[in-house]
Formats: sequence, C-alpha cells, structure tokens
Amino acid sequence: MRITLLNPPHTAIGSRVPGELLPPLNLLAIGGPRIVAGHAVDLLNADLAPMRPEAIVADLQRRTPEAVLIGHSGSTSAHPTVLHLAALIRAALPDARIVYGGAYPS
Repeated sequence: MRITLLNPPHTAIGSRVPGELLPPLNLLAIGGPRIVAGHAVDLLNADLAPMRPEAIVADLQRRTPEAVLIGHSGSTSAHPTVLHLAALIRAALPDARIVYGGAYPS
C-alpha cells in the first residue's frame, strides 16, 4: 500500500517555537513498521514552511497515496486545520483512506 504520513501545519502562532521545528517523531515511529511490513511510505512535513492547504492537496495528488495518515503531537490549534485538510483531501482523493491520530484526536 502507498502511504503518505502528513504532519499538518500548525497555524496558530502559539503552537510554533521559533527555530525549533523538530521532525514529526510520532509519524516516523508509525512509518518505520509500515516500511518493514512492505508498504511504500513517504512523509509530507507541511509544517516546515508552513504549506498552504491547496499546496498540500496538490502534493498529495502527485503522490497518489492509498492512505493518508495525519498526525500531530497534541496541539489543539492544529485540530481545525486537520479537519479542513481532511475535507479537501477527501474531495481530491475520494478513494484514499484518511486516518487522523495523535494525542489530541485520540
């Protein structure tokens, strides 16, 4: 299965620590075992720039994942962004599975 791990942009200023953009270890921890299991896994770290929703969806369309796993490390400010992204992803990739996880949604 082609899986894209998506680290969403954290759009509230309070959720960003200047100069401390750490890799999304939560998604990397999920991705490793998927690779070992034989899946094709890549990471879209949309928090780096941060990416605009339209750019995220366009990037995902180029990758053609069968599943998009969206995760963030508990930031409440990312939740509305993820809900918006999930709707855009569903419209653009209707056959892809969308999984939203992390401390906040769990």
